[in-house]
Amino acid sequence: MKKFLLAVVAAASILCLVGCSATSVAAIKSSIYSDEEYQAAVEVMQEYFGENFKGCTLKEVKYAGDDVVEQEAKTRGFDTDKIIVLETTFEVPEDFQGALNPGETYEGFTWTLTRPDINGLWEHIDHGYG
Repeated sequence: MKKFLLAVVAAASILCLVGCSATSVAAIKSSIYSDEEYQAAVEVMQEYFGENFKGCTLKEVKYAGDDVVEQEAKTRGFDTDKIIVLETTFEVPEDFQGALNPGETYEGFTWTLTRPDINGLWEHIDHGYG
């Protein structure tokens, strides 16, 4: 019984650690994209983030909104259903070396992804503020 209780406590501790550091992905409210399209874009962005922002901690991802997408599509010359804009919050570690400010939390940092057609795969094309 003692071993069982220790195993339960250990499992709960691991789940808490995993849950506490997990990225929050906000639900989408859009007349342009389905939840599946949004989730596919989020996955591409998270993969790019993991490969190119090593050591940083992605805290939150959310859809920037239909109005932002419509403006971005117009500015870049895309159909609205072929471009998506995500906003993120992430933390940069104190010992980070690179273009980001060490120890800073970036909020409202945007990611722009496009796809060749409505059934195509999302591709990262830009990120940053502005």
